Amino acid sequence: MTRINTNVGSLIAQKTLARSNTQLQESLTRLSTGLRINVGKDDPAGLIASEVLRSDIISVQRAITNSERANQIIATADSALGQVSALLNDIRGLVSEAANTGALSDEQIAANQLQVDSSLEAIDRIAQTTSFQGRRLLDGSLDFITSTGATGFATGVVGNTLGVAATGSFGDPDGVAATGTITKTGVASTGTITNNADTLIFTADNVGSVYDGLDVTFVVSGAVSAGSEVVNYDSTANTVQITINAASTTTQIRAALNAHTGFAANWTVTGAGGTEVYTAGNNAANLTTGGLNTDTITITADQPGTAYNGLDVTFVADASGAGSETVDYNSTTKAATVHIHANSTTTQIVAALNNTGAFASEYTASGTGSRNYVVGDSATNVTSGGTEANLINLTAVDTGDTLNGLDVTVAIGGAVGSETAVLAGSTLTLTVNAASTVTDVVAAINAQVAELTASAGAGNGVFTAGTSNNVLSGGVDGNQFQLTALQAGSDFDNITVNFTVNAALGVGNEVAAYDSTTKVLSITVDDTSTTGDVIAEINGTLGTLFSATALDGTAGIYTDADDETNVTTGGTGSGAFQNLRIDQANFGTLSQIDVDVTVDAQATKARLVYSGGNLTADLSLQVGGKSGFEVFQFGATTGIQGIADALNLVSDATGVTATVDGTDLLLESSEYGADAFVSVQSLNSTPFLTTLEDGLTQSSRTNGTDVSVRINGVQATGEGLKASLNTSTLDLSFSVDDSLIDGSSFSFSITGGGAIFQLGPDVVSNQQARVGIQGVSTSTLGGVSGTLYELRSGNDRDLATDVKGAAKIVDEVITSVTGLRGRLGAFQRTTLETNIFTLNDTVASLVEAESSIRDADFAAESARLTRAQILVQSGVSVLAIANQNPQNVLALLR
Repeated sequence: MTRINTNVGSLIAQKTLARSNTQLQESLTRLSTGLRINVGKDDPAGLIASEVLRSDIISVQRAITNSERANQIIATADSALGQVSALLNDIRGLVSEAANTGALSDEQIAANQLQVDSSLEAIDRIAQTTSFQGRRLLDGSLDFITSTGATGFATGVVGNTLGVAATGSFGDPDGVAATGTITKTGVASTGTITNNADTLIFTADNVGSVYDGLDVTFVVSGAVSAGSEVVNYDSTANTVQITINAASTTTQIRAALNAHTGFAANWTVTGAGGTEVYTAGNNAANLTTGGLNTDTITITADQPGTAYNGLDVTFVADASGAGSETVDYNSTTKAATVHIHANSTTTQIVAALNNTGAFASEYTASGTGSRNYVVGDSATNVTSGGTEANLINLTAVDTGDTLNGLDVTVAIGGAVGSETAVLAGSTLTLTVNAASTVTDVVAAINAQVAELTASAGAGNGVFTAGTSNNVLSGGVDGNQFQLTALQAGSDFDNITVNFTVNAALGVGNEVAAYDSTTKVLSITVDDTSTTGDVIAEINGTLGTLFSATALDGTAGIYTDADDETNVTTGGTGSGAFQNLRIDQANFGTLSQIDVDVTVDAQATKARLVYSGGNLTADLSLQVGGKSGFEVFQFGATTGIQGIADALNLVSDATGVTATVDGTDLLLESSEYGADAFVSVQSLNSTPFLTTLEDGLTQSSRTNGTDVSVRINGVQATGEGLKASLNTSTLDLSFSVDDSLIDGSSFSFSITGGGAIFQLGPDVVSNQQARVGIQGVSTSTLGGVSGTLYELRSGNDRDLATDVKGAAKIVDEVITSVTGLRGRLGAFQRTTLETNIFTLNDTVASLVEAESSIRDADFAAESARLTRAQILVQSGVSVLAIANQNPQNVLALLR
């Protein structure tokens, strides 16, 4: 059919050409963009899937960036903590060096203190300056915030001088041992030179055989005149030479001898007559004889007391020979019978006494000599003077120096049980019976003198009249008072108190002011202002904020040295626990985490009890604890107090302390927990039996127990007083107060804080980590022994004041900082780095999936492009032909 108005072939060619152009344009777009899906119509379902994947990819990539940044933050903190650790190790070395006081001078220790102060300042500087992108990391701002409710009132002690009550004692703390002697009196040597009717009688001035055998020689010389005789005396050779005149008479010779200083010191010459003259024929060799030494047997009681007075010693001559002496002793009648021989000497008799067990257990004999004893030398009531110990301890009831220098006067009078005690001024007058004992006198003092407390010391003997001067001493007026905030909460914790002394101020004009911003209480006082004056000013001027109460009197005064920092504590509302550390907490959708703690069983120390009383034999004892072992040597008469004192002297080296409780000795570990133990072992044959606290079960070693705690119903791990819990939502630790009992409970809340790290692509709690980074300033670093701040110059733990305490604090701080570094390192390694690796794998998979959906396949698209190009060219040609078809109608019109 031939038509002109409608060219159907052209229409078909146009339609086909348009479709081919569309296909060509689509292929060109995909090849130019590289994307299969450029607009939604390209693949609606594929577009939705690819967009979801693209969102996931971007979120995961951001999570990787977050994790890398968190890793950088932790690395920054760890680097700073490494410097803190190095400084702490330097401080530890300085503390150890300062303990070597035997080799270091005060100046060297002071130099070490300057280095410690510098290191502490460096630690504070690191805590304040360590930051990442302007955010401080180690100043405590990233630590968790807890609340126990504002139920506690901050309180603390102001003043450095603790009042001391005067103390002292009077009496004889040891008593006197009875003693006595049996004396065999010596005989002086003597000899006589006879010259007709005249005699020269030589008598030694002292007893003893040493003067036997005096040689007397006369030398006649015209060189001397009668009445001027010359005497030469040799005491060593026991000789005397008299140079005389031929006319020298007996009287003149006697006078010359007695006038010679050396000779007259040892001899006296007497005799009858006086006119005879002397020649060499009157010489006498070995003139003197009969000298006997004085021998003394001294007997002393081994113990003080009156029971050993009145010993009787009887000699019986029935021994078989010298050296065979024996002794019979009756301890009830205090009678000793000594069986001797006629030739028994002092030395042999003493040996016999000391070799007799019954006698030697109560007395000791001493003395040497060769004198012989006879029955007539027996003696009654040989020993006397033994007295009982009678010590009384006195302590002033009130602190202060009022009773320093107290005199105690004892007067005899009244009956037993009617003793009187009167305190007048600085004299305590006691009126007692001669038979009144320590117990009687102590009872009288405690009942009649309110200002004193008396207790029995050694022994329970009687008193004699007399005065003991300056019995009491050491009383000191304290300047300490309790400062308590009247508003609950932590706002009044760690207050600093500064004293300013102004001598021109005047008593009664004291000024107290408080700056709440800096937490400084400033007190201006006169140089004679007392504790009572300061308390009155605080309660009057700052009575709405604080209450001040005296602790040990109101007479103490203040100096600039009484300035104190961190005076008040306890305003957080709970004293049930300390050293709370929260490492990680997952709040989820909660605004705070409530923590409920139940103490099922309190931690205990290791304890052993010795009930054997004072020692009766020598003891070699090994005592050990967590800190080490020591060996002690005790004598046979050592009391349990002496044992306790010896053990406590090295308690820091053993970890074991000793306490006397009546007749029992309690051995206790210094620390709590299953790791703490007490071990006791006798190293010789002397038993030292100890029991557990039940007093029945014998044991030479025992351990303490760890605290058993449930936190929010979950059993926590106990280590001594420390409890710790690590779950997926909460990682914390704290130390319970040792005053808590079994079944105690307390609670607190974690209300915020911590560093929140977004580690996953989704903003949900299980893809976040909330980590606490505690501050490392010197005022916060510390443990149960104190804070690092206390090592600064002038504080209680500086090198010159308490080097042992300083060492404990530094060790605890090193452990704390090392633990913090380890915890952050573990978080960095096991959480952040593994998270980064995992997310990188996830991104690769997501990108691959998104590419397979959205990206163009160039091979397929190139083929489609070629086909479309051919179709377009063909369509154009066909359309040209179709458009020429109407011209064929013209042929019909010609």
